[in-house]
Amino acid sequence: MDPKKKKVIVENGINIENDYNKKIGLRGVNVKCISGFLSPDLVLTDFVAIRVNTENSYIAN
Repeated sequence: MDPKKKKVIVENGINIENDYNKKIGLRGVNVKCISGFLSPDLVLTDFVAIRVNTENSYIAN
């Protein structure tokens, strides 16, 4: 990931309108989303942590 982009994400958060990397069909509508992996283990490489509001978000496999 571009170091400038990481700085923007750390300072301002992820913007779904600009930072999405996937579209999925949800109830017949294409929805922008961010795909990634959840890891129960310590990650020793670059990573970005996010906080997800589960009341208005979907987590899918």
